[in-house]
Amino acid sequence: MIFFFIVSKITGENEHPGREMAGCLAFTIGGIVLGGILMSLTVVFLFPILLGQQSITPISEVLNSLWPIIKAGLIATGIVTIITIMPLVGSLIAYSPGAQTFLMGFIIFTLFTRDMFNIMLSESNIQSSIYPTIWEFIGFIIIATALTWLLIGILSVISLPFSNTELGYIITMIGGQVLGVLAGIITLCMYTNFIMLSFLDNISY
Repeated sequence: MIFFFIVSKITGENEHPGREMAGCLAFTIGGIVLGGILMSLTVVFLFPILLGQQSITPISEVLNSLWPIIKAGLIATGIVTIITIMPLVGSLIAYSPGAQTFLMGFIIFTLFTRDMFNIMLSESNIQSSIYPTIWEFIGFIIIATALTWLLIGILSVISLPFSNTELGYIITMIGGQVLGVLAGIITLCMYTNFIMLSFLDNISY
């Protein structure tokens, strides 16, 4: 919302159509990019929790890694954007904020942990893969999508008393996006838990 306010002030209201179009484009692209960066920050903050610990990443460490975090967010945004414009699969993901959030989180998590896991696997002499198969990964996407629509459905029922009102519109729009992100993060936690359990299972053999 703050980003939209800034863009609207820069481009002006009731201005030339070309300027309005530029503002709309800036809002769309800027919003997507900002969302990717915020998702990257969220994943980095939650790293210890995603890896099975009970704390978050200290702010000082996050600030020291700010550029890699931004870069990971931009990469994830670009990849997910490309996926969403692909035929069939893209349209399904495009309409599921949870699936988009999960995919972005997965990409960011992989970018930051790939080398770490490779070293851990090498030191533990583990030859088998700890990552889910393609069908299992698709299952995570389905879970994220189903969880998204379940939460949005519950929100729609809750907001029924406010239907046809501005408050109802705000609850549905903002709440839907928030719940979509929440569904994606929950699914990401399930994914990382799968990896950690797989790693521990391989160590035990």
